[in-house]
Amino acid sequence: MRVELPDGAAIEGFVPRPATGFQVKKPGMRRNDILTEMRPGGEIRPAIRELAERGGAYVIVSAKGSTTDSALKARRNAMREALADVTEAENLLTDFYDQTRLATWVREFPGLVAWVRARIGRSIPGWQSYGAWSNPQEGPEETYLLDATARLVCGGDRQERPVAEGLAWMRGQLAEGAERFAWSVSPASARRGWSRHCSTLG
Repeated sequence: MRVELPDGAAIEGFVPRPATGFQVKKPGMRRNDILTEMRPGGEIRPAIRELAERGGAYVIVSAKGSTTDSALKARRNAMREALADVTEAENLLTDFYDQTRLATWVREFPGLVAWVRARIGRSIPGWQSYGAWSNPQEGPEETYLLDATARLVCGGDRQERPVAEGLAWMRGQLAEGAERFAWSVSPASARRGWSRHCSTLG
């Protein structure tokens, strides 16, 4: 997997540089595995050389292994060993992520935790991420079904609008660069509902 951001883009954390290549492997990747991966047939991979020329980063990700400090150091040393004859090697940042470091990365984004757990077969009981649960066969072009009684209560005047008209109003507010708007959805008969405050971008 390759991350490509504009040169000079501010980046930090687990994506260490604007040009970063991730090599994802299932095995634990010991020294010989790393040398073979980075130098098939004894030659450094062109993609790794290109990253070195650009001052980028190359990260091997092991989905299976969990390394101790000494094992992590040995894997990092093997990656540098593979770069021995690469002229621009000193410009290339190299690192090794095991499953523990991957978990640490995911925990920085709570919204992804439920999705990742579902993907690895360890779903959180009673929880399902946002999705098209009722009719998943339909694509993004599916017609939005409007309820004749539902209303949007928009803006400071709290004016009730049909859903389609209310959505158009909100789009207009966003397009005009409004900094904040409030709206609530409620059946016209009960006048009950819920409110949400949203901040626009830009």
